[in-house]
Amino acid sequence: MPNYVLIEEQNNGCDYTIGCGFRITPLRSETMEDAIKEVIDLDTYGNWKEYIREGFEQDGSEMDFWCDCGLNKVKSPKQKYKHEYQIDNCYILEVTKSQPMMAKMTEKRAEVEEYIDSLTVEYAQKKKREEYEKMKKEFGD
Repeated sequence: MPNYVLIEEQNNGCDYTIGCGFRITPLRSETMEDAIKEVIDLDTYGNWKEYIREGFEQDGSEMDFWCDCGLNKVKSPKQKYKHEYQIDNCYILEVTKSQPMMAKMTEKRAEVEEYIDSLTVEYAQKKKREEYEKMKKEFGD
């Protein structure tokens, strides 16, 4: 059975770090149709129109709806309440296979570090040998 994840992208404000401008959120849904509903998130409110109407009746605004709703991340020229994480793009990925990589990466890193350690020893010995030969010439046997 596939898993679904939501990818949200922000185009600007990046500081060039890994994953900058991307947010990956695992979804609970078991089908693409349910994943779409989960992302749009209007089903949480039952009747979303009535939820907004109640907000207007209580305090004259739709602010509670926008504060709770994932749609607030989508930019709009009519937007009154700006979400802290505005998105420029989003999509759902269907993940059918995954490969755990940490153990393999750790093993490969250890191999690279072992090689670097051997080079460090080799070049330290080479440097000592050069210094020895230089001193031998200077001071004799």
